[in-house]
Amino acid sequence: MRCFFVNYNIFPDINQFILESFTAFDIIFDNAIMTLREGLYIYMRASTKKIIKAIGFICVLCLVYILYFNFSYYLSENNFLRCTLNEAHESKDYTMCFIGPSTTYGSFVTEEFDELLGVKSINLGSEGQLPCDSYLILKDFLSDNKPQYVVMDVWYQYYMNNDIYYRTNTNSTIKTLAAIRPSLAKTAFGLNMFVKRPAIWSTFALPKITFEPLTTGYSKFYSLESCIDTYQYKNQYYFSESGTRLYKQGMGNWNYGKLSMDSETTWQGSYSSIATEYFNKIVKLCKDNDIELIMVTPGADDAYVLTMGHYDEAHAIFQKLADDNGIRYYDFTYAKPDVFARADSFYHNSSHMSSEGAHALTYLLIDLIRANPSDDELSGYFYQSYEEYYSNVDIANAWIEKDSGGNLVAKGLYGMDSEPEYCFYSRVHGSKNSDWTLLRDYSDDNTLTPAEYQNRDIEEIQVCVKLKDGEKVKKAYFKL
Repeated sequence: MRCFFVNYNIFPDINQFILESFTAFDIIFDNAIMTLREGLYIYMRASTKKIIKAIGFICVLCLVYILYFNFSYYLSENNFLRCTLNEAHESKDYTMCFIGPSTTYGSFVTEEFDELLGVKSINLGSEGQLPCDSYLILKDFLSDNKPQYVVMDVWYQYYMNNDIYYRTNTNSTIKTLAAIRPSLAKTAFGLNMFVKRPAIWSTFALPKITFEPLTTGYSKFYSLESCIDTYQYKNQYYFSESGTRLYKQGMGNWNYGKLSMDSETTWQGSYSSIATEYFNKIVKLCKDNDIELIMVTPGADDAYVLTMGHYDEAHAIFQKLADDNGIRYYDFTYAKPDVFARADSFYHNSSHMSSEGAHALTYLLIDLIRANPSDDELSGYFYQSYEEYYSNVDIANAWIEKDSGGNLVAKGLYGMDSEPEYCFYSRVHGSKNSDWTLLRDYSDDNTLTPAEYQNRDIEEIQVCVKLKDGEKVKKAYFKL
């Protein structure tokens, strides 16, 4: 507009007014831009200092954290994993080790492996140990030892989706970090966990500083003997001279409640990317050190397996991992009864072996390591599919339900196409727990009608369930 009035000289007075107005506007605009630019420069200069301070503060925090989780070995309370690793670093001559969760340390008797295989073995299993934890533990162990075998316990719960790495089992990694000596490998692992598992930040809240090592000496304080003496759950275990922890027998005939093959699956049909990453790292670590890696699943009680759902999918994933990497995999869930008869006395609880079960499993694994059977020969040891396993399961569980008509209906878990029998007992009010009276002997009738148990001062009903021509019996109880 200014150019139009100036160039064509229309209305000179107005033209001058407009020209001066636009000139003034230019000056104001230029000054505003300059003021804004200077203000922005001052702000940016101040913000840069703030940003630098913030970055510096974060770097200091990271450095403190790196130092913290590296030296948490000296600040945290005693635990079995640290004591066991401490023993490994002092001896430096172990030729076999076991890694994995609590099903690991409760399932394998190291003394038997030493005697029958001619190795020196150590069990590095720990509560809730994830594949990422196993990797760090193995890497630390290999810094002072050159094993011939590494036995890795793979259990489906720790190989499902990544949720478990962010929630329930963060504590296992915290304990693992506290058990490992300061090292570059530990630092790299901790930083990697920062990125993948933000919940690891919670390690700041969990150290338990103790001054006892300062007076007794680290080696003595972190010995297996001292750990056993102070272990709060030691009444649940048998301990060997070498520190092997084996569970005592549990209830044996625990009640699963109303569980059936229709129960909601606990296998979610997916595989954790974090578990995959660290499994591959363990495989590479073993190959680089010329170690034979053997995958095992100790196996749970039959009722646990039958009610978890889709176990065949979990087994197939582990079998593929083993096949792709040329690794031996023994899933003792599928072990045939003539090589591994899973009696109730074999279990501390539904998924952990008792001392008796651990010895039986140990002898079977030793036999497999020695024989190294071919795929065809493995059919003599293991069922080849879930269907074959399910078809041969003995009575695994029993319970009683009351229907709308007042009938007490006995149910059970057992092999496909099996024929169960039911026997009913009763106990009257005021009687001892052992005073049971037979109501009905074994038959294929699983229903007790109200006429059979009402108006007789009966307090509790017991049912015994077994398969025809079978010996194993499962009991269930129902209070009226």
